[in-house]
Amino acid sequence: MAVCALALGLFGVLFVAAAVQRMGDGWIF
Repeated sequence: MAVCALALGLFGVLFVAAAVQRMGDGWIF
């Protein structure tokens, strides 16, 4: 359970970082 939460948290961080980077180009998803 802890490992799953950690993996989900890591994925969330990467997703947010990618979303912020794409927002600079005017493309979110």
